[in-house]
Amino acid sequence: MVKAVQRYNLFSGGGRLPPMWGLGIWYRAYSAAKREDVMRLARGFREDRMPVDVFGFEPGWQTKAYSCSFVWDEGRFPQYENMLKELDEMHYRVNLWEHLFVHPTSPCTKICCLIPEITRSGRDWSRICRSKKPRRFLPSII
Repeated sequence: MVKAVQRYNLFSGGGRLPPMWGLGIWYRAYSAAKREDVMRLARGFREDRMPVDVFGFEPGWQTKAYSCSFVWDEGRFPQYENMLKELDEMHYRVNLWEHLFVHPTSPCTKICCLIPEITRSGRDWSRICRSKKPRRFLPSII
């Protein structure tokens, strides 16, 4: 079996070692967590010297979680960009949980609705995804 895996690895070009933080300890805040909960936990982990590498958010970070809106819930996470900056300063990587299904209120649906029309027209639809006004679905530091 070892020889088969070695041959496959050689044939496929080998793999790349993931970053060490990716192999480290991940903590995921529960879905109903608010900014205060997240920051209390994050500070507590650092004060207690717990080696948490990645702080994850359940889908509840969004305005609509099932299906996803990909828009921060600013009621529960006011000034979320500042929170993300604080987490970064505490040396956390941030993981935002989302999934395939897009809520009709999501700004992403505007792009998705255009794809069939653009595909039929033969136009280059990738330019539509590159807006001159960047849409802030997700924070830029992630």
